[in-house]
Amino acid sequence: MPIIQGVLWAPKPGRAMEMAGQMAAAKKIHVRLGAKARAWSLQAAGVNALQALYSLEFEDWNAYGKISQALNADTEWQTFGRTVLN
Repeated sequence: MPIIQGVLWAPKPGRAMEMAGQMAAAKKIHVRLGAKARAWSLQAAGVNALQALYSLEFEDWNAYGKISQALNADTEWQTFGRTVLN
């Protein structure tokens, strides 16, 4: 059974393209570790309009656990977190 994890990304005014680049960088890391990454544009979603949903898909719970552990140890992901997510 596939497992899907999603996170809403809300760009600051005028920074949507920067956010898209950050999602592309995150995707490279997640795909390298075995997840399937997608970005969804929320155009007509009420209070969430103009945000983006970034989702990761895992084959099953075992894959979710394995990739989650790998992310915790991945230096590229840690750097991404310090520079982008903080």
